[in-house]
Amino acid sequence: MSRRDQRNNGRKRGKRAYAAASAAGAFLAFGMSPLAAAPAQADIDFDWLDPLAWFGADAPGADLPGAADFSFSDWGGLLSGDPDAWLAFDDQVYLAFYDPMQAMIDNPANDWWLDPLNQVFATGDACGVLCNGSDAYYNGDGDLVQAQDGGLWFGDGGNGIDGSDGGAAGLFGNGGTGGDAAMNATVTIDGVTFAGSGGDGGAGGGLMGYGGTGGNGGDAYVDGNGDVIQAGAGGNGGDGMGQLGIGNGGDGGVGGHGLDATDVHAATAGGLGGNGGNAGPHTGNGGNGGTGGVGGQGLQGLTDANGNGTAGSDGAAGGNGGVGGNGGEIFGNGGNGGAGGVGGKGGTGGTGADGVDGDWAVNNGNGTDGGNGGAGGNGGVGGTGGAAGTADHDGSGADGAGGVGGNGGAGGDVGLGGDGGNGAAGTAANPDGGDAGNGGDPGDTAGLGGAGGQGAGDSADGQAGADGTITPIVSGNGGQGGAGYNAAADTGAAAGTSGGNGGAGGNGGKWGNGGDGGAGGSGVQGAAGSFAGGGSGNGTSGGNGGNAGDGGDSGELAANTAGNAGLAGNGADGGAGANAVDPGGNGGNGGGGGNAGDGAAGGSSANGTAGTDSDGGVAGNGAIGGNGAAGADGVGTTAPFDGASNGQAGGSGGQGGNGGAGGAGGGTNGVGTDGGNGAAGGNGADGGIGGYTTHGDDAGSPLQVHNIGVGGQGGDGGNGGSGGAAGAGTTNGAGGNAGNGGSGGSGGNGGGGGDLTDTGYIDSAGNTSLGNPANITGAGGNGGDGGSGYVAGNGGQGGNGGSDDFAAGSNGGQGGAGGAGGDGIGAGSIGGDGGAGGQGGDGSDIRWGWAGAGSPPAAISNGTTSTSGPVNNVSGGAGGNGGNGGVGDAANGTGGAGGTGGTVVTPNLPTGPGSIGINDGAINGGAGATGGTGATDGSSGTPGTTP
Repeated sequence: MSRRDQRNNGRKRGKRAYAAASAAGAFLAFGMSPLAAAPAQADIDFDWLDPLAWFGADAPGADLPGAADFSFSDWGGLLSGDPDAWLAFDDQVYLAFYDPMQAMIDNPANDWWLDPLNQVFATGDACGVLCNGSDAYYNGDGDLVQAQDGGLWFGDGGNGIDGSDGGAAGLFGNGGTGGDAAMNATVTIDGVTFAGSGGDGGAGGGLMGYGGTGGNGGDAYVDGNGDVIQAGAGGNGGDGMGQLGIGNGGDGGVGGHGLDATDVHAATAGGLGGNGGNAGPHTGNGGNGGTGGVGGQGLQGLTDANGNGTAGSDGAAGGNGGVGGNGGEIFGNGGNGGAGGVGGKGGTGGTGADGVDGDWAVNNGNGTDGGNGGAGGNGGVGGTGGAAGTADHDGSGADGAGGVGGNGGAGGDVGLGGDGGNGAAGTAANPDGGDAGNGGDPGDTAGLGGAGGQGAGDSADGQAGADGTITPIVSGNGGQGGAGYNAAADTGAAAGTSGGNGGAGGNGGKWGNGGDGGAGGSGVQGAAGSFAGGGSGNGTSGGNGGNAGDGGDSGELAANTAGNAGLAGNGADGGAGANAVDPGGNGGNGGGGGNAGDGAAGGSSANGTAGTDSDGGVAGNGAIGGNGAAGADGVGTTAPFDGASNGQAGGSGGQGGNGGAGGAGGGTNGVGTDGGNGAAGGNGADGGIGGYTTHGDDAGSPLQVHNIGVGGQGGDGGNGGSGGAAGAGTTNGAGGNAGNGGSGGSGGNGGGGGDLTDTGYIDSAGNTSLGNPANITGAGGNGGDGGSGYVAGNGGQGGNGGSDDFAAGSNGGQGGAGGAGGDGIGAGSIGGDGGAGGQGGDGSDIRWGWAGAGSPPAAISNGTTSTSGPVNNVSGGAGGNGGNGGVGDAANGTGGAGGTGGTVVTPNLPTGPGSIGINDGAINGGAGATGGTGATDGSSGTPGTTP
């Protein structure tokens, strides 16, 4: 048994047929007259009893009131049996009677006689004889009171509510409208529970009248127990009774809306449309079938445990249209079948979940990938059109049109991919930033549109629903790479701590942007050297800068952009070497500057030129090398036969840090960046002055020098750092240049002999001999080499040789060599200039102290002879060689000048007892040094004068 067969028909067909003959008799039996209680001067209109008044005509040939399709000039159509002419004629006849009757009932002036009349003839179902039935309602006890039937002679039936039927008309009048389904009403058919059906329309008048329209079916829902209640059917239209010839059937109600899918329940089909009512036995059109209900819409996909979007669920089918009612037995067209309901739209695919950000305690600091989007759900099938109502026989009218099929539901769109998680920032325990997660891809399959419902008979099938779209939207972006540990910003970081590397940006999904790479952290400055606690005195190296993270690649859309590379971290300065604190101690070396981090590659675009390729990251600069510490001076001692205390060598300068490599450009358009600049090398420190040994002071006599210490060598200058390598270009993007080289540090000056002015003379028992030069001056330190680069660094200047400033009768020290200029790197590069050689130290052609024949007076000696006095064949120190210039592409560097030779001097000394004597040997200036390539040689030193 079908759902429609199970429904309460409520047709009330012929239930008042017996009343047609008995109503007038009953009226007279009670002895009542419409005029019995008429007030004075009452105007009562009984024109409706005059058939000619029905047409408003005073003469034959007048048009029917309101007739659009018939006039008395069309009698030929009636006589020929034309169904359309008869339908138009009967319709106008009915309206000509119906309209004034309704006006009479609605006129309050007639209440004085209609009310008592209707009260006498009111029954359980009918309101009386000339009245409209009351609409259904709920009484004070909450019980539904059904719609009342119209008057026995004339009147419309009342309208139903909450799925109740409309009231039937009397002999003349229209049936009431069936009520829409009550909320939460249900009916169970073959074990399936449906929402309430719409109420049926009431039957038309027994002699003339139209059937009422059926109510709409209830929408599907989920009840309090979580059970799905299917959509209810529309109510059937009321039949037109029309025993005297006029009675159109009422239209069927619309089926209820199917349930939209939830995360628990699938979408359900729309309800059936109600059937159209049949026309009366004489003349009338069948009612149209009701439209089927719309199918429920599919649910958007969810996100599964893996973070991927699930497919959207399918939409449900639309309900079938109702059957059209049959036409009258003599004249009348069949009703049209109801259109099938539209299928439900398929659900959109689920969106992929965003990736989880990096956490060192959970996922090792790396962001996780975003989930992929889900496929779209399919649209529901359109409902089948209802069958057409038929004419009774050939010539009585036309069959109705079959209902058109319902359109299929649209397919669901694809779900979008989730974004990748960001990498965690580096920490002291985990210096390198975490890599970011990649973006997810969108769903790859859109839902198919539902098929159109089948049209009944020759009616058109419904249109297929549109397929879901794969509409590109920027989504599924790569995450941001975590920044490397920035040691320079951490107040608790130890000296020389390096920065961490930046994490890589995540690649975009199919429609996503690439994520930016993380920045490299900067290093911490090196610690200054110290001799405390047994320390070496050397400065520690500065921390290195971290490398920048690569940018992520982009998706395939023209709107997508690739990720930018992060910034590289800077290297830190090296710590300064400590000055010597102990007699004869070496100064500490300066620490090397930290190397800068390398720039990273920008992400590339998958579609070439359509996406935006990023440039390489900026490389950091190297840090300056620390300066060397000065060598300690030798000190005097009263242990005459011990070795003399020498001045200590000056500390060498630290090497300058190298620049970081430039980042490569991304894709085909990205530009490579320049390498970072190398830093200057630290300067070498001066060597210390030599000491000497003496006999003790006897009774206030001047000191007698025994051994003389040697001055310390000057420290070498540190080499300049090299410029970083150039970042590579791309097909359309230029490459960068190498970074510039740092300059070499200057060499320190050599130390001289000790200050002898407080002594009496130098005896012959020590390390000097009469008339012969000593060698107690230190050589100058060499200049550091310049670093290579696009503009190469210059070589450092050599230190000057030590001079005999206190007349120890010594040759001058040799000047240090100048450092070589750095070589240029790449097209257009310039070589660095060589450093100038250091000047040779000055020699002295006289030795301090008593210079007489024989032993000095006993007042100032211990019986040893003196070596003080003129010194023969003294030379100034040779100048240092100049450094060679570096080789470059655009220009070579200039060689450094050779150092000037040292001068021989004759100090202006106080005279003591006896004669100093005449120097009869050669007194030589120092030799000039050879200049670097392309430079001048140094000039010779000036000879000394004869004492």
